[in-house]
Amino acid sequence: MYARIVAFISVLIVSVNAQATAAVPVEIMVRRVAISGQHPVGAPQQARFSTFLLPSYSGDGTTLFRGKFSGLGISINRDTGLWRGPPGNLTSVAIANQAAPDTSPGISFAGVSPPSVGNAAGDAAFAGWIQGPGIIPGSNDWGFWSGAPASPHLVARTGMAAPGTAPGVILSMFPVTGDSLALNAMGDSAFISRLTGPGIVTTNDLGIWAEYSGSLSFIMRTGMQAPGTDPGVVFGGLGGVVPSIAFNNAGHVGFIAHVTGPGVTSTTNHGLWTGVAGSLSLNVREGMAAPGTAAGVHFSDVGLSEIGLNNAGQVVFRAFIEGPGVVNGVNHMGIWTAGPGSDELVARNGDQAPGKPDGVNFFSFGDPIINGSGDKAFRATLTGVPGTSVWLERDGLLSSVPGSNSSSLGDPVVLNALGQVAFTVGSSALWATDPDGDLHEIVRAGDPLEIRPGDVRTVQGVSIWGGSGGEDGRPTPFGDDGTLAFRIEYSGGSGIFVATVPEPTTSALFIAGAMFTMRRRSARRLRSM
Repeated sequence: MYARIVAFISVLIVSVNAQATAAVPVEIMVRRVAISGQHPVGAPQQARFSTFLLPSYSGDGTTLFRGKFSGLGISINRDTGLWRGPPGNLTSVAIANQAAPDTSPGISFAGVSPPSVGNAAGDAAFAGWIQGPGIIPGSNDWGFWSGAPASPHLVARTGMAAPGTAPGVILSMFPVTGDSLALNAMGDSAFISRLTGPGIVTTNDLGIWAEYSGSLSFIMRTGMQAPGTDPGVVFGGLGGVVPSIAFNNAGHVGFIAHVTGPGVTSTTNHGLWTGVAGSLSLNVREGMAAPGTAAGVHFSDVGLSEIGLNNAGQVVFRAFIEGPGVVNGVNHMGIWTAGPGSDELVARNGDQAPGKPDGVNFFSFGDPIINGSGDKAFRATLTGVPGTSVWLERDGLLSSVPGSNSSSLGDPVVLNALGQVAFTVGSSALWATDPDGDLHEIVRAGDPLEIRPGDVRTVQGVSIWGGSGGEDGRPTPFGDDGTLAFRIEYSGGSGIFVATVPEPTTSALFIAGAMFTMRRRSARRLRSM
């Protein structure tokens, strides 16, 4: 096998796309992590992978993913697990029917559910449901675990007392969304939960908790006074498209929430808060002046955005505005940052798009993300230009990613610490930039894909997890080493794969345990999509 790989790589080194425009063509190799039909490590011997959810990349050379498996005697709903590792060296984190850590004897995982997230220290946080003696479905059968794959610990479980609440109040339900559980690089986690118990009604039954060094702390709860607002104004719920949180290495939780109470109207009922247990701060609220706009212009809606957060406490968000000179559909939306030294306008619809012909203006935006250097990325549409493109603000300069414009471009966009961005065009192609900003196609529908030696399939689709800048505690597929994790659907199956932009040296690939070279494509600037 070694000779086979060496021979194939030697071909790649001399094979240069004739249309390449990059100064130094680079071959990007797609490497297999797991595929349909492969035996899942730690599962029963007869088990074989069948399908996969989107993976995340942990920055330590490992990919974290949830998969389903099938086989003789394996029952439906007891067929999921979570795995982690580099290509060729996977380990199981949690698998259905295995003992659930920190529970009573005889209790095992019934399955592993979203969300899950890993960090560069090798930890993983994930959700799962359990079965066994004393377990009552819908009452005490869900939990969050976190830690090293070989020894995760129970963070929280439905039916347990909710820290920071009255006696008898318990955690009752964890939202099953990608951003309802977060894990920072310190190994601490934060999560959202519903509540039940004495005095709990629909106006005070949702909260956020964070684990610091193994101890749970109460962050916020609906019905409590919202910091930075008038007396009697309370949290009424979590905002965003779905309830979500961000969690950085300083232990700060970030979230959007809506409020109710005296003086609150439909244009002042959302805000953005960050902070730690007992010390939340209001960063932005509807009705506040919008930086970078004319006098009297204020935020009118921040409730639809998903926020980005970094370790410096900077947040980035999308919002609508109203006031003098603001016209709906023309100049009423923008991207802003808030936090230490960063209250500023990044981009606004109706403004000239940098680097574009005069009169080509921003028209609409997707949710933005931010990395540790304060770089921001988002997708945007322009007036007079068909399609959508990716925009990156780096070192204070805002520009579009050359070649990223497409009629099928949408969320997600992801960003790593090097300022590299990655995105998909529909489900048909995956693209990423290198640290110099050159855009590379990683894989495209219709490509041949060698999943095993001599077994070539056709790529049918590709997808990635998105919405992270790498320091918000959320799952991200893009590591700070330029490695990107993704799922490929191919003829007859699917799999989890990784690729690195730029590609490491041949020797580094062998050291990393790459088993097969799946795909090759010469690096180039993309001219059309």
